[in-house]
Amino acid sequence: MSIRYVFKMTHSITSDINLNKTILIEVLLKRKPILLIDDKEESKQAIEFLINNHIEYVVLHLKKFEESCCAELPTTRAPSLFAPEGIFKDLEGIMKYASLDKQDYSPVSESAYW
Repeated sequence: MSIRYVFKMTHSITSDINLNKTILIEVLLKRKPILLIDDKEESKQAIEFLINNHIEYVVLHLKKFEESCCAELPTTRAPSLFAPEGIFKDLEGIMKYASLDKQDYSPVSESAYW
């Protein structure tokens, strides 16, 4: 195996790794909204609405939050959507979120870690 061939092979692997890192970073930087739900019918409708509108999201159930975190959330209304664009309460607010002009890429900000 010649030195030139080893260099080409190494360069190709490095390029692939860098490309994969770039793709991974782009995927990680795209923040999904968090849908806070409970067992009510309106929460089920919110899930169906987001699915039908092809909006990616992460589900957080109030009961599971209470069990895994610190305490109850007595004043929190479900469904609520927490997104980089803001907080959207109830089904009407979630429908408003769907109508917003959202960018595919948002720069990393301090709120990226919430």
